[in-house]
This record gives sequence, C-alpha cells and structure tokens, in this order.
Amino acid sequence: MSLPTKDEISQAIERKGTLKVPQLNGFSPIAGILGPESYAGGFCIVFPFQKGNEKKAVRVWHQEIGDIKQRYNLISADIHKYGAPYLCDVDFIEDGLDVDGTLIDVVTMDWIEGLPLKKYIQAILDSNDDDSKKKLLLKELAEKLLEMFDYFHHQEFSHGDLQHDNIIITSKGDVKVIDYDCFYTPALGSKFLQTTSGYKGYQHPSRFTGQIISNEKADYFSELIIYLSILSLSEDFSLWEIAEDSDFSFLFSEQDFEDITNSVIYKRLCQFGNECVELLDILVDYLEIDNINELYPFTDALLTNKVLFSASAEKVVRNRQVVTLDWFVPFGAKVTLANRKSNFSQNCELKGRYATVLQSDADFVLIIDSDNGQHIEKVIGIKVFDECTIDFYADKYYIFPTIPVSLSWHVKNAKKIWFDSDEVEALGKKVIEPEKATTYVLTAEDEFGIKEKRIDIQMLPIPLVKTLLVPTPKIENNLSVTIHQPKIYVDVKIPEINIDWIKTEVPKVPSFKELGLNVELSPPLPKFSLISSIKKVFNHVIRK
Repeated sequence: MSLPTKDEISQAIERKGTLKVPQLNGFSPIAGILGPESYAGGFCIVFPFQKGNEKKAVRVWHQEIGDIKQRYNLISADIHKYGAPYLCDVDFIEDGLDVDGTLIDVVTMDWIEGLPLKKYIQAILDSNDDDSKKKLLLKELAEKLLEMFDYFHHQEFSHGDLQHDNIIITSKGDVKVIDYDCFYTPALGSKFLQTTSGYKGYQHPSRFTGQIISNEKADYFSELIIYLSILSLSEDFSLWEIAEDSDFSFLFSEQDFEDITNSVIYKRLCQFGNECVELLDILVDYLEIDNINELYPFTDALLTNKVLFSASAEKVVRNRQVVTLDWFVPFGAKVTLANRKSNFSQNCELKGRYATVLQSDADFVLIIDSDNGQHIEKVIGIKVFDECTIDFYADKYYIFPTIPVSLSWHVKNAKKIWFDSDEVEALGKKVIEPEKATTYVLTAEDEFGIKEKRIDIQMLPIPLVKTLLVPTPKIENNLSVTIHQPKIYVDVKIPEINIDWIKTEVPKVPSFKELGLNVELSPPLPKFSLISSIKKVFNHVIRK
C-alpha cells in the first residue's frame, strides 16, 4: 500500500491518541519550530519523545521496505537476547500509528544523546586542546570503533549501512549505532535482501551492481574506510577539508575506488606510517574482489600481521635436520600449535618455541582465539626431502698422457646433474683421454642447493735420456824411474834422479747426479799422491 507523506505523519504524531504504543505511555513528542521535532531520512522519519529525563525515539516509514516487519521482529529478539552494548533496545510495533485512519507500523528505540561521527570529530578539531591531545582523542575514537567492529564480528552482526550519520558518540564517549533497517543478526539467516545500498563513499562497488543477501560481511568494507580515515586524520588534520565537504563520504569517494592506487587520497595516505600502509594494502585487496561475500575482516588481517610465527627452515632433510618453530602473540589469547597432516596438537604460551625432526611433510598451524573473540590461524608448510648423494670415481688416477680413463657416477635424490657443463643422467660413465693433469667435476642440484664432487687425474712424467752410460775404463798410472849408480868420491853427492812422468787425461764422463741417478759405487780406488811416491823412491835409493 502507499504510505502517508512526511507531513501527514508529522501531523498525526502531534495529535493525541494517534500512537498505539504502550511503551510510550506518559511520553510526549518534543515540540519543534514547525510541528514536532523530527529527523527525516531516505525511508523513515524519527521523532524524539520525552518523559521527564527519559527520551525515546519513534521511527516511522514513509517509504515501503520489503520484509521490514519480519526483519525487525527477528532483530529485536536477537538484540534483547545478546544485550548488545553498541545497540539500542528496539521494539517493532505493528499498526502503531493512526494516520488519518490508516494504521502504519512504527519502531521505538532508546534515544541516544550524543553527536554523529563527523560532528564529534569536528568538535575535537575545533577544541582548544593542543595538537597532541587532538591526535590522542582521534586515535582513541578509532580504537573504540575497532572494538565495536570486533564485537559485531564475534556475534555475526552487521549494520548494513555503516556511515557517519548512523554512528553516535555519546556524551560519555561511548559508541552506539542507530538505524537498523539493514541490520543483520544470525536469526535472519540467508532469507533477506539488503534493503539499501548505502553511501557510495563507504560501500564496496559490488553493492551497487546487483541484489545482495544480508549477511555478517556487509560491514567489512565500510569498517575499513571509517577506521583508516580516522587514523589518517590523526596524522594530518588538514585532511578534514576533504571529509567535511561531503555528506556521503569520509576521505574516499566512489571515483577513488575505480582506480585506488592512482587516486590523490591513496598517494597522500601512503606517507603515514606502517599501519596506514597495511590498511591501504587491505583496501587494494578488497577492491580486487568482485563480491563482498568474499571479503574478510580487516581487523583479522591487522591482528594476524602482529602475530610472529616463523620456522628455521621451510625445507628439511628427512629424519635428520631439526626444524624449529618460534611464535609470539602480542595480545591476550588462547594459543594452540597443531600439524594438519598428523594428529599433533598442543596448547602453548603466548611466546614459545617447538623443535622437531620430520619424517614427512607438515603444515604447522598456530591457532589463536583472542580474548575479544577473533579467530586467527597462521600456517607454515614444511617440505621434507632426502638429500642427494654423489658417488663419483675413476678406474685410475695416475696416468701417462692420452692413456684412457673411465669415469663413473651414481647420483641419488637430485633434480639435475651435470658432468662439467653437460646435463647427464643419474647413472652414467664417460671415457676420457687427458693430455695433462685435469680436474673433472660432477655437479648435482637437490632441494637444498648445489653439491659437487671432484676427481683429479694426475700425469706421470715420461723418462728423458740425457746421456748414455758406458763402463768407465780402467786407468793405470805408469811410473818409470832411472837411477844412475853414484861414483864414490871423497865428497858424497846427492845422486841425480831423473823422473819421467806419463801424463794422462781422464775422459769427461757425466756424473750420476747429472744423469738423475743416485748410485753408490764399489769401494773407491786408492788415491794417488805424488809426494808420497817421491818419498818412497828416495828411501829406496838411500837404502841401496
């Protein structure tokens, strides 16, 4: 049916007796300049009601929304069930307002005193606080929103239209969300379509290309946009010029999402620290996904990046090499280490080490269930291989030049094998005829790198004949002595002695040392002494 107009609804609210809502007994609409105070949206109009210091909000639709009655009944039940700290108590009242005889449905909610997100940020930036205080307040706001996002993920809630007008910061600094027309709780299952697309500066582009089934992933993109925008704003207050100029976006526009890495805002935000860069990387990843149902919570990615989980090696030698796993979880959580390819599992401290020797491949997973309800898994795969072995040998290692040598090899567990520079099979043989001393190399590559084995073939020297050796001739020295008998006179004279010598020359014979031989001769010939010979002759003459 066609619903009444905004004006018709406002006039009905102002008249007494038109509201059929027991929860509002004693409450009255707050007067405005022209009729009751109201806040109009695209599908509904909200009226504040008051009784003393207590306030309620009455939401009335002026546009049709399919399945809204069933949706609100289910949402209301789940909100009461979970007592959500970030939500208001909500009640769906069928036929709750009489507008000129037409009964229409209304929703009553607690009235939240506070400022919408952008106005709250504007108040921080306009305050007299110094810049360091403003930066701190913005970071605290970002962390409070992060806590709300984590809570929604844990409960499998989603708002469905998360943007600055639907986030209220109370006077106490608490975060609340309003407007539950697109809200999702587990009670809705997968039977309801997303009723609105939301502001384009907050939503993934796929939200506008077709109908979307309501689910818990509907906020993942807008959560990232809001958190990244506030975090960046805390680094550079001048970014607020971008935010305050638009009623339908924060720092990013739908045009930025079309080519994010070339956008001005992306390049500007890249200069702000590691966390902003990590968030921008997640945003790029989000925009490469064609369906919001394939998105993941950016909070999971941030916490996952904070967890340290490493292995000493990703390839190990079977049954021999020790692999060591180290981890550190910098937040409160239950931590479990498991191997998906075996029955191994054990509870761990937040910081720890585990060492083992593996017989087969392993997928070690660090399972983290944080105190705020997030489930994180980090996986390290370890591959197990046998190390290659090389047998390489020759049939001889010392040869004369050009003598054939047979080289043989047998290699196990190798990916590739080379003899010198030629690729060969694992089992092989090669005959070589080296002309000089040569080193031959057999190289094998396995999963752990390059290994090689060498064979040195040495050359023996060929004998060189420098001199022919002949027997040394026997050499005799012949001594001839002529003696004239002395005549006897009164005076004794020394006899005249004539000695003739035979001069001989010993032929030049190469020494054994020159011949390269070390030879011991038989006992040497007696030495010949001239003086000794003369003495012997003289003594002989005297005796005569």
